[in-house]
Amino acid sequence: MIDCSIVIPIYNPQKDIADIMLQQYDGLLKAMPELSFELIIVDDGSVASVQPILDLLRNKFQIVKYIQHDRNRGKGKALRNGMLKTTGDIIVYTDYDFPYEVASMVNIIRSLQSTDNELAIGIRPESYYDKIPKNRKRLSKNLQRLNALLLKLPTGDTQAGLKAFTKKIKPLFLETTTDGFMFDLEFLKLAQGQKIKTTLVEIELRDDVILSEVKTAHLIRELISYGRILLR
Repeated sequence: MIDCSIVIPIYNPQKDIADIMLQQYDGLLKAMPELSFELIIVDDGSVASVQPILDLLRNKFQIVKYIQHDRNRGKGKALRNGMLKTTGDIIVYTDYDFPYEVASMVNIIRSLQSTDNELAIGIRPESYYDKIPKNRKRLSKNLQRLNALLLKLPTGDTQAGLKAFTKKIKPLFLETTTDGFMFDLEFLKLAQGQKIKTTLVEIELRDDVILSEVKTAHLIRELISYGRILLR
């Protein structure tokens, strides 16, 4: 019986990512030794092989499941396919470089243990925005304002890359249809409609994480997805 499943989409990973993943995941195991974990990695059409990463992880951990897409399908699609392989009572999803501190991962899992919460949303403190490019900060803040204006969600900060939920609402996540990054918004909108009991957990970015600028073409695609979600 697995207590917690961690689902990670991966696409063209940086060369040193295996060491970072090992460090973060090992820290989580040490912080929560009473829990059993499984790791589900979804390779979303990477050009370079991720086999070295898999070999390193499998040598250290018992349960590592792997799914490979023949082409890039998008983060939302990758996570839905990964969710199909989960068996844990609690399901966590995050980015492949584990950008948030281990304590943040621990806190978001703890927030669902021994409570009636079914969904935990990671939210970013103001200090987070001091660590990212100005254009990315502006985009995040504008999206939060738009969410507050148009949607009645528990938070306007829908796009932080760390969330968790109980297996009870896994079918709700699988109802999402957005393949790009706006799947988060769609999922939270569905959860709000079902009155899922939700908690907000402040999460902290690792000090060594460097986030890139958002490309214009990518931004346009996500804005189109945003409009479609609003109209559903």
